[in-house]
Amino acid sequence: MFPSASKWFSDNRWASHSVERNRVERNRIERNRIGRRLAAMLCVLFSVFVSDTELLRAEVSQTPLGAEWQGNADGSIPAWLGDRDKVLNTAASLVSEEPLFIIDGTNFQSHAAKLSDGQKALFTRYPDTYRLPIYASHRTHIAPNWLYEATAKNKDSARLVDGSVSITGVWPGVPFPNPEHGVEVVWNHLLHWRGISAKLNFFEAVVLGKGQASMVYSEIRYAMPYYLPGRPIMDDEGDLLYYMTFTKEPARLAGGGLLVHDSMNADKNPRKAWVYLAEQKRVKRLPSFQFDEPLFNSDNIRTVDEVDLYNGSPKLYDWKIVGKREIYVPYNSRKLETVIYNDPESVFGEHHLEVAGQRYELHRVWIVEGVLKAGNRHIYPKRTLYMDEDSWIVLLADMYDSRGELWRTSVSHTRFRPELTGVWKVADIYYDLLRDRYFVQSAVGRYGVGITYFDDLPAKRSFTPASLRRQALR
Repeated sequence: MFPSASKWFSDNRWASHSVERNRVERNRIERNRIGRRLAAMLCVLFSVFVSDTELLRAEVSQTPLGAEWQGNADGSIPAWLGDRDKVLNTAASLVSEEPLFIIDGTNFQSHAAKLSDGQKALFTRYPDTYRLPIYASHRTHIAPNWLYEATAKNKDSARLVDGSVSITGVWPGVPFPNPEHGVEVVWNHLLHWRGISAKLNFFEAVVLGKGQASMVYSEIRYAMPYYLPGRPIMDDEGDLLYYMTFTKEPARLAGGGLLVHDSMNADKNPRKAWVYLAEQKRVKRLPSFQFDEPLFNSDNIRTVDEVDLYNGSPKLYDWKIVGKREIYVPYNSRKLETVIYNDPESVFGEHHLEVAGQRYELHRVWIVEGVLKAGNRHIYPKRTLYMDEDSWIVLLADMYDSRGELWRTSVSHTRFRPELTGVWKVADIYYDLLRDRYFVQSAVGRYGVGITYFDDLPAKRSFTPASLRRQALR
């Protein structure tokens, strides 16, 4: 928690300083305050003149969400596109691109500096089959203008509270566009832009062998009060997310449902979860649904807090920023989405996802390491998250066992979605390196459009236990 200025100046250490020292310090704080306001004004100006990227590129070093505007020195990472028309044109052209080169078991060591530990482990374990097709990089993430304006305001108002368990003083944008602590980067992921509300048809699959999988088809509905445009500033008492899912196939599981409520403060208002038991036609409150509890339908490959590669309260870990690095990450995966839509089982390789449709690009990512705090329990004493600088989405995650050995690694494929105005999910893949199994979750068109976004926030009564039972019975 950052102490307020009044607390600093009332401290006995400061009381012993001279009047002149206090005057200098006040001037420094005032200059910083003016600087922050100037940066915020520039971001708001950007939201109004979003298409005039060349002018602002000379004046602002950051994008409105906190990424570096410019590309890297050799041009392999480009400058941020920013303009919606440019993004749309770029995204449409990507399906015809060819890879620049392929990383495989014979050459991955020469690219090791730009690979995660999990990627290197997959190359080592499956040297004959694991491959990464590397394409030209395109920074296609953008967001609505009101979200840029909110992010600018968060620079002055957002702060950690209750030992970083929660945040307060936040507008509907990225809470910490200039993070100083690892947990702030984690909060940026937890609150990354995914729309106000949406409906998804998706599948989950435990892959048993080449082209063979145990598949479950479901529907998700979620709403994110945090991202309601025009809402007042939010404290740590607010609601973060409502989530409801219903199983459609196979028949033995059909009709079951799950409801989850997440708040901004997991200590004051812990996660609540209910299940609908179809065979009993009743709703049951779960005593707990968080952290390292095994997740339904995943054959114990994925824990509850691995949904989205990481979710839930960050309180169990000490989080530190390892740094920012250029890493080959999955990005702009429209072709993979098409392959999955047409034939989901065609992507299931024996040990890992088939290479067809996959696309990797060089991007800058925040690397954050979480080490379990003393006195807490989790099957992963350490985990490392690799977060896209533009969208704040975790694209890669490595999980370690009690011996410090890499146990599991996860991958999130994303693409630009015009209907969202932003980059979001295509598929999440979870590899268990010890058991030689993996788990896939992806939007699929088996029951209509994979993802439908809505511009309004449903009433909270649409996400109650009574609503869970009522909708499951339809």
